[in-house]
Amino acid sequence: MFSSRLFRNLGVGKIAKSAIAYFFLTVFIFIVIEGLASITLFFIDIFTPQQVFQQPYVQYDDMLGWVSKPNLNIKDLFGPGCDFKTNSQGFRNTKDFTVNIPPGKIRIICSGDSHTQGDGVSNDNTWCQILSSIDNKLETVNMGQGGYGVDQAYLRYMRDGRKLDHDIHIFAFIDDDFRRAMSGKFWSYQKPVFRLVDNNLVLDNVPVPKSQSNNMSLLTRFVRNWRKLQVFDLLKRIKNKGGLQLITYKGFDEEICRIALKIFESLHRAQEEKGSIQVALYIPTAYDYTYEVPWRKFLSVELAKRGIIFIDLTDEVVKRPVHVMFRDHYSEYGNSYLADTIYKKLLTYPEIRKRFLEVR
Repeated sequence: MFSSRLFRNLGVGKIAKSAIAYFFLTVFIFIVIEGLASITLFFIDIFTPQQVFQQPYVQYDDMLGWVSKPNLNIKDLFGPGCDFKTNSQGFRNTKDFTVNIPPGKIRIICSGDSHTQGDGVSNDNTWCQILSSIDNKLETVNMGQGGYGVDQAYLRYMRDGRKLDHDIHIFAFIDDDFRRAMSGKFWSYQKPVFRLVDNNLVLDNVPVPKSQSNNMSLLTRFVRNWRKLQVFDLLKRIKNKGGLQLITYKGFDEEICRIALKIFESLHRAQEEKGSIQVALYIPTAYDYTYEVPWRKFLSVELAKRGIIFIDLTDEVVKRPVHVMFRDHYSEYGNSYLADTIYKKLLTYPEIRKRFLEVR
């Protein structure tokens, strides 16, 4: 055999040949075990029934689909020490908010999805709450809600947030929040959906029908978990090296772009009416470590045309190891890093810096 002739030519003895053979056998066994482990975990995930949302903290809402229940205090919801608390307004805060801003305070409303709500960490360790610990002049209202698209985050602010006086509205989103806005469903939950009629936003699927099922279907769980297979991580790395687009990006087309811009324009008008400042905040996920998300460039250009502040945290976040920043959602360190970066970026805008200087 070729390998035997090679060993003889190299002058490799029996012991050395055995060692090499055992080495390659060990590597092969490891590869097989690693592959089987990846596939086993994948099938465990898709065959384990999962609640669409953590049922202890959400309730049906006929306009938004779902919201957090008010006055909650669920111990260790996301793990030891990671309690989940809401105030009487259903926000992830431990105190209620008056309409008026307290003297000596700058009020920031944080809108968004689970990355703003702070899934995986305690109330005190969400980036929105950490902002108030960085600067004690800040009073932060956490209106983030798990599973929301930009449509629902917008609607919740317009209904529940706009009634509160505030200085700054941070409208935070990840890339997937735009895809969510294209559908009247999020997994098994019904939700509102916008469409454009004569270039105006029209809301459909309201009142939102109550969900038929609290559990994800097998197909839904398969779709949700297939990218966890390690082969797709390998494909992403090959794509990055070769400049190939192996998986087509979905959730970016003319219709959703027009709807998104209408939402941002409406938010901007709402801030002008209240005398507050609108900030659009792009929060990267682990996806951004390996893919170029088209929303970033699009919003950078289009929001600048409209005079809307746009902060993109991608360049800062991807400098940190993904396993340090994330545990599915952002880790405690990740939330702290976001808060520190957001605070510093906010102060680079003269109109925001002026607000800070006006409050003593």
